[in-house]
Amino acid sequence: MRRREFITLLGGAAASPFAARAQQLKVFRLGYLEPGSPSDPVEANLRRQFLLGLRDLGYVEGRHFKMEDRSAVGNVTGMSALAADMASKRVELLKEVVPRAARVVVLWNSNNQSKVVEWKDTEIAARAVRLTLRSVEMRAPQELNGAFTATLREKPDALITFTESLTLAFRQQIGSFALSNRLPMISELREFAVEGGLAAYGTSRPDLWRRSASYVDKIMRGANPGDLPVEQPTRFELVINLKTARALGLDIAPTMLTRADEVIE
Repeated sequence: MRRREFITLLGGAAASPFAARAQQLKVFRLGYLEPGSPSDPVEANLRRQFLLGLRDLGYVEGRHFKMEDRSAVGNVTGMSALAADMASKRVELLKEVVPRAARVVVLWNSNNQSKVVEWKDTEIAARAVRLTLRSVEMRAPQELNGAFTATLREKPDALITFTESLTLAFRQQIGSFALSNRLPMISELREFAVEGGLAAYGTSRPDLWRRSASYVDKIMRGANPGDLPVEQPTRFELVINLKTARALGLDIAPTMLTRADEVIE
């Protein structure tokens, strides 16, 4: 099985029972692993969505469970943030909103194995619509400025940015770079579109985090985490930054705007 980014939920076996009047209650210890920094407002919102999902199911933090937060990568069980054909759909979206595009830079972290798969999928999709792709890799924070220089050297018509913890952490700088250099940028998450990207299409992460509470519910009811299959995302969102489109002199078709889940003006 290929390594992928997962929201991993670990139901702690070392739960602490305590007596409450005549009843015996169990407090579960939940391990919450996230790929990014807990101080990132995006990650904080996703954590909040997860807790809201638990609250919807009747669980109260401190009474039914205790959270232990970790920033790491795991693949035990949970919800996959990846879905088939997402890379090709983003390429199709790029050609639809920027039909003149012929040469496209992909900004990504090749150290992330799941992104290697995404790169291959993007290559296949690009060949189908006669796009020339150029790879610009950023594997560490100190490589950001060098990646920007390499991107401009390629003289691209557009930019595709793969989403993972490193690029997400620098989304403001990447968005500003794309906008100031008049590069229409397509990405997976709305957070890049908010920062100046032209469009984003991918899994709805707030929905994914909220749904992940159902795994905690199953584990608390006695399910073995290893027996639970990894679920695929079911909700996707298209975000169009109309303000960026105007700044770049691009016309977005009304039909696409009606398809969008969110239009940033």
